[in-house]
Order: sequence, then C-alpha cells, then structure tokens
Amino acid sequence: FDEDADDREHEAVSIAQLLDGRIDSGAWEKRYIHKDGRAVWCTLILSLLSLQGDGTRQFIGVVEDISEKKRAQEDLQRCQAMLRIAGAFAKLGGWILEMPGNALHWSDEVCAIHEVAGDFQPTLAQALEYYPEDYRGEVMADLKRCQEEGVPFSFESELTTAMGKRIWVLVMGEATRDAQGAIVAVQGAFQDITARKQTEASLQASQRRFREIADTFPFIVWTAEPDGRVDYANATFNDYLGLASIKGPELDWTPSVHPEDLPRCLQVWQTSVRTGEVYLIDFRLKQAASGNYHWFRVQAQAVR
Repeated sequence: FDEDADDREHEAVSIAQLLDGRIDSGAWEKRYIHKDGRAVWCTLILSLLSLQGDGTRQFIGVVEDISEKKRAQEDLQRCQAMLRIAGAFAKLGGWILEMPGNALHWSDEVCAIHEVAGDFQPTLAQALEYYPEDYRGEVMADLKRCQEEGVPFSFESELTTAMGKRIWVLVMGEATRDAQGAIVAVQGAFQDITARKQTEASLQASQRRFREIADTFPFIVWTAEPDGRVDYANATFNDYLGLASIKGPELDWTPSVHPEDLPRCLQVWQTSVRTGEVYLIDFRLKQAASGNYHWFRVQAQAVR
C-alpha cells in the first residue's frame, strides 16, 4: 500500500513525537492507496521499541482496515444532514422525556421553534409554561397516560415562544420500552404548523364570504362532490326546492328533477366527472311552493 498524501504530514508529526520520547505510542486513522487506486481507511497503532544490543530503534505497528466503519459513519452523517435540512424546511423537530426523573431533551429544531438557544434543555415544568394555561391540563393528561399505559398521543395547541410570538404546534409522542417491556421514556415529534393554521383560517374566511355573497344571488349556486352529493347550496336553491331546513350530506336534489329528465341529467354528470368536461344541461326542476316544473340551464366546472 502507498500512503495517501494528505495523511503523511500528520503521521510525520506523530513519529517525531515517538522519537523524542514525548509519547510511548500513537494511534490515528489514515488512508492507504490500494493497488487498484481506491483509498482504504485504516487505524494505525504505532509503538517505538528499543532493542537490546546495539540499541537500534524499531517501530512495531498494527494496521486495521476500517473502511466499512468509515462508510457507515459517512452514511450516518449524510442522513443526519438530510434530516437537519428536512427538519428545518418542515419546521419539525424531535424530543425525548426520560424516566425516571423526567429529564427532557429538545432537538435543535424544537429549540428554534421555541426561539431559544440550541443547547437549551428545559425542565418539564418550564416546557409546559410555553402553552396557554388552559392547554396544560390536557398536555399533562396525555403525557401521563403515555408514561403509565403506553398510550400514544397527538394534539394541536397554541404556544407562546420565548420571544412572545404566538404560534400553533403539532405535538406527537409515544412510549419507548426496554428489553423487558417497561416504559423508560416518551419520545416524539414537534412541528410548527402556524402556516397551515393560517391557510385553513384564510380558506374558512373565504368560504364564509363566498356563501354570504352567494346567498344574496337571485339564481341558484351550488357545489357538489363527484358522486353528485350537494355539499353547498345557496338560499335560492333551498327556497326553490323547499329544503331550507336541510343542510349538507342530507340534501338530495334528484327527487325534484322531472322524471323524464333525470336519466339524462345523471348520464351527463357522470360523463363530466369522468372526462372533466364542463357540465352543461337543460332540465326541469319542481318548485316546492307551487308544485310546477320550471326549465333551468345548469352549468358546472370541475375543480381539481
């Protein structure tokens, strides 16, 4: 084997220390170049011998191939790096609560979410203080069941960071057991879901505004699932069909379609769902108040 050039300087320093008597032996990792050109990681243990007689100094060395160990370390480092990147991107970290004693450990990302230093390791009481007071009882109840019975938990909660910012978090936990099956810790994930909560709130507000506006229209507005079930209809639709007191999945509009038009109505609907083409059809609907049928042009666009 030939030595890798980058490792020669370190080895020279170590040999000089052996010759000067500053150390009795040395051990370090180095690379050798195999005859096929690849680098082979090894551990070299080197000691200096003083032989009887002429006092000639000689070295005794042991070389161990640690290539597999090095590859495993490199793979682990790559995985850890990817996990750190993914955790930072998803605002997702990990935590563990060891028993007995309730020693709590936060990952760097959990610390970042709480806006504290990366080496901050709070007590359980300190961790609970970040939650609003009305959440703490539920948090402790979930944690206690997991510690005592091994019941996993998952909950969403508001949280106030160390810098006073109000956020939403998703907390998940499960029991960790030893070889005998005894619960020795609770560990889990911790994620900042504020952006998702804000999106949900914005969507709900948009839906509410849409429905408020749609209820003022003098014509029918509705939305439906692919199976034809109406999941929203405005006031005009409900008043016309006499369904003002019926909401959501219970609303069935097909009995109000003229019997001669219903098969065609359903056929065109199925075609639109299958192909994504615009649903456009004329059919008759019975008015609940008068019992008379009126012609309607119905148009709908698929939402993907």
